[in-house]
Amino acid sequence: MVDSRAAKRYSHALFALALGAQAMDAIEQDLRQVGEAVTQTPEFLLVMQQPRIHQDAKKAIVRSAFEGRVSPTVLNFLCLLVDRKRVSLIEAILADFTERVRAWRNQAIAEVTTAIPITDAERQMFVVRLGQITGKTVQLTTRVDPSIIGGARVHIGGKMIDGTVATHLERIRERFKQVRVT
Repeated sequence: MVDSRAAKRYSHALFALALGAQAMDAIEQDLRQVGEAVTQTPEFLLVMQQPRIHQDAKKAIVRSAFEGRVSPTVLNFLCLLVDRKRVSLIEAILADFTERVRAWRNQAIAEVTTAIPITDAERQMFVVRLGQITGKTVQLTTRVDPSIIGGARVHIGGKMIDGTVATHLERIRERFKQVRVT
C-alpha cells in the first residue's frame, strides 16, 4: 500500500512537471522507452535494488543506459528515483503516469471480446458508441473467445458491459433453477 502511494506521488510530480513544461508527449514517449527497456532487461531492476552497489554507480548505469535516448527531465527523474531508493517503483510509476495522461487527454481504453473477429465497420461502431456513452475518445482492443457463443463483452474504465449469449443463457438457467414445479 505504501509503495503504491509513493508511486502515485512520483507519478503525480512527473505529470505536473510535464504539464508545466508543455512536454507531455515527449515525456510520455521517453517513459515508454524506459518501460520497454526495463521489461526487456529484468536484470536492470535487480542491479538497481542491490544494496552493495553505490548510488553513484547506479546513477552511472542509468545515465549510460538512457542518456541521449530520453530527455534530461526523464533522466534526472530516474536519477532521483535512484537517490531515493525508489527504482523498484518504476513500473508502478509508469502505469500511473500513463493513466494520468489518458485522463488528461480524455481517453479511454476499451476491450471488446466477441465469439468471432469483428469487421472494421463493427470496430468503428464500437468506438463511436462507446465514445458517446463515456464522453471520451476510445481506443479499442479486441479479443476473440468462442466460448461466449455470440454477442460481445466490453471492459472499459473498470466496468463491464456483458451482452454475450453465454451470459444470457446462464441467467435463464438460474431462473429455471429458482422455478418450483408443483
